[in-house]
Amino acid sequence: PDGAGFRRTRPRIPVELDSLPSPHRSGLVPRGTMTCLETHRGCPLSCAFCEWGAEKQRIQVHSQAALNRELDAIRDLEPPEVFVVDAGLNLNRKAFARLAEAEKHTRLFQQVEMSCELYATHLRDEDFEFLEGCRTRRVGVGLQSFNAAVNAAMGRPFDADRFIRGVSRLATVAPVTIEIILGLPGDNPVSFRDTVRRALALPGKNLHVFHCLVLPDGLMTRAPPGSDLLFDPFSLEMRSCRGWSELDMGRIRDELNEMVQRRGGRSHDGGWEIPMG
Repeated sequence: PDGAGFRRTRPRIPVELDSLPSPHRSGLVPRGTMTCLETHRGCPLSCAFCEWGAEKQRIQVHSQAALNRELDAIRDLEPPEVFVVDAGLNLNRKAFARLAEAEKHTRLFQQVEMSCELYATHLRDEDFEFLEGCRTRRVGVGLQSFNAAVNAAMGRPFDADRFIRGVSRLATVAPVTIEIILGLPGDNPVSFRDTVRRALALPGKNLHVFHCLVLPDGLMTRAPPGSDLLFDPFSLEMRSCRGWSELDMGRIRDELNEMVQRRGGRSHDGGWEIPMG
């Protein structure tokens, strides 16, 4: 932050993933607590609402030896859950193959529950078989919107039929959370309600609605022309944009709060979790 706006800082010095100290092997993670695992950094997608796939970002992958050591160390800490914090479990085939090999070596996810994000339209047999052999607590699947024009404007590849087939298959082996975004530029209340309705009809455990954020390497710098963004300068939550007035946004938030109460879900800063089915 710089006064009333933001300025871009100098690029970080590139660091090889394997050279970074491991919190699990350095005695920094308490025994018996939930922990996180990173197999790679970066994302092959460049969705405008997300910083993860910012353009020109270098994707790095842990070596097989480093990943084996990491899973060994995590197993020895006896956590109740491991959250794989990668952009998507199956978005980098090299990283996934190394994780699957490390799991054969340690059997970690047969002993400890695992949560992750996964790209449903890219679901392959090896992804399905991997999850079938894991104790899985949660698999987050980013839908964002069923409005094809909105996804296209955000630069997000999307095939509704493949998405539905992927989710339907995935739900047979893991608890699925469908994730959508409230307030994307170009969307509108009618289209958003349709996305909610169609998402709740899918097989899964929860629908997670996130309030759109205008991130510095996301919509703040990569929004489509004419998006007309107005956002909170501190929380970065979208207040209004093309397709959404502030009044519209408030009405939908009220509807989501009511849906949470009616279905026994929960709300939190920036989001709503709504039980499906």
